[in-house]
Amino acid sequence: MSDQRNIAPLNRRQHQRTTLAQKEILIKLALVEGKAIREATQVANVNESTARNIIAAYRREGTIVQRPCGGGL
Repeated sequence: MSDQRNIAPLNRRQHQRTTLAQKEILIKLALVEGKAIREATQVANVNESTARNIIAAYRREGTIVQRPCGGGL
């Protein structure tokens, strides 16, 4: 009997970091040009939930928030 627990499914989506350019496009379309968030997410190629978080952070901070990357100290 083989141990199948350590094999990741092939169709599992990997997380991708949202680039600064994607965030800028999203903010411009949604807040400056007044496009619907759903439409802006399709153009910027960003998940809708992620886009809402980016826009909320922009409204709260007044600037595009860059999260630190994980890793070392």
